[in-house]
Amino acid sequence: MSSTISIITAELVPEALRMDIADGMFGISAQEMEHLSDDRLGRALDRLFDADRTALLTELVLAVGQRFGVRFEEFHNDSTSISFCGGYRRARGRQIRARTAPAITFGHSKAHRPDLKQLLFILTMSADGNVPVAFRCTDGNTSDSVTHVQTWETLRAVAGRSDFLYVADSKLCSRENMDHIDRAGSRRPVGRARRR
Repeated sequence: MSSTISIITAELVPEALRMDIADGMFGISAQEMEHLSDDRLGRALDRLFDADRTALLTELVLAVGQRFGVRFEEFHNDSTSISFCGGYRRARGRQIRARTAPAITFGHSKAHRPDLKQLLFILTMSADGNVPVAFRCTDGNTSDSVTHVQTWETLRAVAGRSDFLYVADSKLCSRENMDHIDRAGSRRPVGRARRR
């Protein structure tokens, strides 16, 4: 992590300053950007890790939606497994500063690599403009079918209502998922059949 931060502060920031595109980037002036260091960026990333990222992302999505007139009437959800090479012995879902980190572990590999550990990434986009609306990362052995209720609740918070259309793959079609969405008064969700 510290090597990535060093690369950003040692190479990208000076390049942005040289190209005169830094002024106003990330809401800071070019003069302020000159004071960025790997320590400051590391502290900022620590604060982001400690933040309520779900609320932060929801607030950001709502602001983008309002600014650009994005309609939150239809959402498309999908997930993928991200494979890792190596041991990752400490990445077992441990507690880090009162948060549980996702476990890099073996699970159903969508990349057909059962020999590699993985994480599950879940992304939902708005149908209007393909704006990323919800994202989260879970343990590598998490089944897709158990991710939909939490995702749907996040989307209900973004949309401010429950009558939006939720499009996902066939893993959405479990009794628990369908009952939860139906009880909340949603439009019938759409589960796409798996292609072979």
